[in-house]
Amino acid sequence: MCIPLQADLLRAELLSLYGGVWADVTTVPLYPLDQWLSDLLVPAGFWAFTDDEGGSGIEKLRRFGNRTRGACLRLPHSKTKQAKNCQPSWVYENYHAVQGPVNWFLAVDRPHHPLMDAWLEEYSSNLRLAALDERGPPYFIQSCSLTAVAGQYAVRRTLEAMPTPCGGTDVRSVKGGRRHDAVDPGMLMYKRPIFAEKKYAEWLALQKGWATAPRRGQKQ
Repeated sequence: MCIPLQADLLRAELLSLYGGVWADVTTVPLYPLDQWLSDLLVPAGFWAFTDDEGGSGIEKLRRFGNRTRGACLRLPHSKTKQAKNCQPSWVYENYHAVQGPVNWFLAVDRPHHPLMDAWLEEYSSNLRLAALDERGPPYFIQSCSLTAVAGQYAVRRTLEAMPTPCGGTDVRSVKGGRRHDAVDPGMLMYKRPIFAEKKYAEWLALQKGWATAPRRGQKQ
């Protein structure tokens, strides 16, 4: 199993066992988490950014949820796209259609949250089934696994109670930062595969109370 899928499994196992926050190294919060995350966690005990391309994340979860086990392995695959740094693997024809919450930033308020336990069980089962397929697992199988169990009562209640992203916190605005040099201080999170140290210093300088101290050994 390739490293990206191993990382997906690791984050699910850790959050199921311990709760807490998972943030990819490619995410940069523009404000301290304790200034905004606690309020978002209160209603459901779970929070994530959502992929609203092709409809709201909740609408997609309702349409796809409660599928039979292994449904994520039977979706149409892309004949042109390749899975980056993950072979053998394949890509859904339209992964946005089965992706609600995204997995690069996840917050859970306690161990063994019903959503995380159900998600981990479905994802692990799909990986075992995919091991029997010469194509390997689909690249977005973890996101699809959560969508597949959205019909379960506890999972559905959690997702319906989760505050929906607004005010610059949806995935499109977060990922949109990749294409712009300017930083929007209204965003909560910036996600980019590679970011310059100078730009990171600018982000920090935008926030009140955030001081940019010189690096050790740097002349002042």
